[in-house]
Amino acid sequence: MNDNEILKNSENLKEKQIIENNLNENDISVKSASTYYVPPIKAKEKIKIVPMTKKDTIFMMLLFVISFLFVDFAFLNNFNLGFTISFFALFIFTTAYFFNNKIKVTIFTYISGILSLVSALAPAMFTSYSIKSITVLLSAFLFTVYTCGISGTFKNNEGSFRIIVDMISGIFISPFINIVNVVKSFKSSLTKNKKSFDAVIGVIIAIPILFIIVPLLVKSDAAFAGLIDKLVLSFRDVIMECFFVVIITPYLIAYFYSKKAKYKVGSEIITSKKSNTRFITSSISVSFLTVISITYLVYLFSQLAYFFSAFSGILPEGYEFSASVFARRGFYEMFVICLINIAVISVVNIFTKRTEQNKVSIPLKVLECFISLFSVLLLIIAMSKMKLNIEHFGLSKARLIVALVECMLFVILVFLIVHIFLPKVNYMQPIIIICSLMFLVFSFANVDAQIAKYNVEMYKKGELQTVDISYLNILSDSSIPYLVELTDDKNEDVASTAKSVLRDKYEYSYRTYMTLNDNNEMEDDYREDFRKYNHERKRACMYLAEYYNSLNKDEKMQFLDFGKSYFKPIAPPQYEYEFNDDYNYNYYNNSYESLQ
Repeated sequence: MNDNEILKNSENLKEKQIIENNLNENDISVKSASTYYVPPIKAKEKIKIVPMTKKDTIFMMLLFVISFLFVDFAFLNNFNLGFTISFFALFIFTTAYFFNNKIKVTIFTYISGILSLVSALAPAMFTSYSIKSITVLLSAFLFTVYTCGISGTFKNNEGSFRIIVDMISGIFISPFINIVNVVKSFKSSLTKNKKSFDAVIGVIIAIPILFIIVPLLVKSDAAFAGLIDKLVLSFRDVIMECFFVVIITPYLIAYFYSKKAKYKVGSEIITSKKSNTRFITSSISVSFLTVISITYLVYLFSQLAYFFSAFSGILPEGYEFSASVFARRGFYEMFVICLINIAVISVVNIFTKRTEQNKVSIPLKVLECFISLFSVLLLIIAMSKMKLNIEHFGLSKARLIVALVECMLFVILVFLIVHIFLPKVNYMQPIIIICSLMFLVFSFANVDAQIAKYNVEMYKKGELQTVDISYLNILSDSSIPYLVELTDDKNEDVASTAKSVLRDKYEYSYRTYMTLNDNNEMEDDYREDFRKYNHERKRACMYLAEYYNSLNKDEKMQFLDFGKSYFKPIAPPQYEYEFNDDYNYNYYNNSYESLQ
C-alpha cells in the first residue's frame, strides 16, 4: 500500500469517526429529550402504616359507647333529647381526639362546629318531623366540615367548591378504601404494645360473662332492675342495638382514624391539579349558554303581557288575571329552574377550558352573569307569588320551606356572580355559614306555631275566608294553643271541629301524659324517658290541661268520652274481669256503678 492510499484511508477513517460521534451526540440529545418529556414510571407508592397509639386505642373503644348512645338514645327514641346528648358526647370526644397544636385550624372550622352543636339542640325542643329531619342532617353536615378542618384533612382550598368533594369522599370513600390500612394499624399497635392487646382481650372475654351476671343482678335487686328497664326495653331490643352497633362502629373507626393517620381521603385524584377536568372548549360552552339565554329572553318578553295591554294577546283566551290565579301558579317551577341554572353554571365553570392566561373568556362571563341575574329575577318573582299565595290561602310548612330555600339560593347566586368576576374570592365558606344560620333561625322560630298563629289571626281578622283546621291538626304539638283559641269561635262548625280535633289529639297522643286529681282537674304528668323528652311536647300537655280545666262538667264528660279507659283506676278484685261490661266508672264520685 503506497503513501497516497494510506492517507486516503486515514481520511475516510476520520470522517467515519466524526459521523459516529455526531450520531452518538444526536442519540444522547434524543434520550435526554425523551427523558424530559416522558417521565419514568414510578413505582406504586406504598401507604405508610401508622400504628395506633394508646390514645387511639382508647378513643376507638369509646366509639363503641358512642355508637350505642346513637342507636339507643337517638334512633330508637325518635331523635329527641337523646340525640342531643349523644351528639354532644361525640363532639366532645372528637375534639379531644383530634386536638393538635401543630394543625392550623381556621375560624370557619370552629364556626361550623359551634353551628353543628346549635343545630343538635333543635330535635330536643321541637316535634315537627320535617324540621327535625333537616336539623339532624344539618348537624351531620356541619360536623363533617368540623372534623375535616380540625383533623387537617382538607386537601383543597376551604373557600372553593372542592371542599364538598373532600367531604363527600371523606364520608363515602375514605372509610371503605382505608379499612384495611386501619386494621393493619391496629395489628401494628398490638405487636408494639402488648398491654393494649391484653386489655382488648379482657374486654372481649367480659362480654359473654355480662350476659350471665346482668340477668342475675336484675332478679336480685329492684332498683337495679328498674334502671335496666329504663335503659333497655327488652332482650330483643338489646340484640337489635348490638346488631346496629356492630355495623356502625367499624365505619366510625375507619372514618376517624383514617383522618388521624392522614390516609388517603379519596378526593386527591378528582381534585388534583394534574388531573385534566377541563375538556370542553369555550366555543361549545358559549353556544350552549347562548341558546339558554335566548330562551330566557323570550320568557322575559312574554312577561310584558301582565303589564301592558298591547301585549295582552299573549295570554290564553279566557285567562282570569287575578292575584289568586297569578299566585297559585309558578313558584315551585321557578324554584326548580333556579336550581338547574346554578348547576349549569357550576358545571360549565368546572369543565370549560381557560384562555392562555388561565382566565375565563369574556363572552362566557357575560352569559353566566346574565343567567345568574335572570335566576335572581325568577327568585324575586317567585317570592312575590309566594307572598300573594300566603295572603290568599294562608301559611303552610311547604310554602315556608320553599321560601327559605329560595332565600338560600339568592345568597348562592350573589356569591356565584362575585366568583364569576373575582375567581380568587373564597365563596364556599360564607355560603355554608350564612345558609346554615338562616335555617337555624328558621327552625328555632318554631315554624308550626308561627303557621298556626298566622292562620288563626288572619281568619279572625277576616283576611282569610276560612281556617283549615285539618291542616292545623297535622302540625306538631305547637298548634295546640291555637286550636284551643278556635274552640270559642263564633262559627259553630269551626268551634266544634276544633273541639273534636283536641279530643282526638288527647286520645291518641297525650292521654298517657295526663292524670286527673280528686277534684276532677287534669294535671300535666309528663314524665317521659329522658331520651324521649321534648320541650314542645311538655308545653302542649300544659296547654291541654289548662283547656280541660276551663270546661264545665258536661264539657269535661264529653271531652273524656274518648279517654275513659285510661282514667279508670284498678278495679276491685271481684270485678277484675267483668267491670268493662257490667260496670261504668262515675267521674264525679270516682267510683264504679253497676249497669244492671
